[in-house]
Amino acid sequence: MSSRPHNPRIAYAFFRAGMIEAWGRGIRRILDIGREAGNPAPTWRLDAGGDGLWVRFPFSETYRAADAAARGNTAGNTPHMR
Repeated sequence: MSSRPHNPRIAYAFFRAGMIEAWGRGIRRILDIGREAGNPAPTWRLDAGGDGLWVRFPFSETYRAADAAARGNTAGNTPHMR
């Protein structure tokens, strides 16, 4: 079974960033880069029919604190991103 991107635009963005060398080989690299940067691991969810993959990349606490400081938010709360 060959790998094919369900969302070519997102796949192409990861490819251009150097995170994907060939289709089907990028997930491990994406996880490694996130871990090296100190970010929490993303969560994955397949749609029931297997036609869609949802990936959530959470912000690290370091990023949240830096973002809050840049916004002048002393409470440390980062607005919800969509």
